[in-house]
Amino acid sequence: MSTHSAFGRANGPVPVAYGNIITPDFPLQESAYSLWASQSVGGLLPASGRVLNHPDCRFREYGMVIEVAEPIAEVSRVVSVGSALPSGMRRLPVHIGDIPARSLLSRVTERIREPIVRRAPIGFEAEFVDANLYPIFYRAVVMPCSEDGFRIDTVLGFISYAFLERRRPQRGISDQARRKL
Repeated sequence: MSTHSAFGRANGPVPVAYGNIITPDFPLQESAYSLWASQSVGGLLPASGRVLNHPDCRFREYGMVIEVAEPIAEVSRVVSVGSALPSGMRRLPVHIGDIPARSLLSRVTERIREPIVRRAPIGFEAEFVDANLYPIFYRAVVMPCSEDGFRIDTVLGFISYAFLERRRPQRGISDQARRKL
């Protein structure tokens, strides 16, 4: 992975190779967290608009905004999805329970409780196979936000990702067993 920061880079993301796939990537987690922390004045949570509209937020197309309500699973909804994120949705807002399973967006919506309970950002990365059977490597950060500084009313999620080369299934015991059936 690149160690360059998205801040101060006039030329945008640094190309990074994942296996045989090259994709633009930058340390989104670090950049988004740094921006979030810079907007957290006096220990108060920042408003999502202060983070998203800040001049250093050069990665908003990789972001999503979730309005938080209780109970989270039934009422919270995605109200904005960045243009660089494949969403598979025709319209917004959409309740988080209606986010397509095995999608990039579901990686964030499945984890929104943790930053709410901790009142702090969380970062994570993994590889998964999406609903179209494409292997995807991703890194994400999910951050709580508040219009009044106290009550969490919004969660921001930023995701960088790469579609990996599809792997051919290896012929093995399962293929041999299938032939016997």
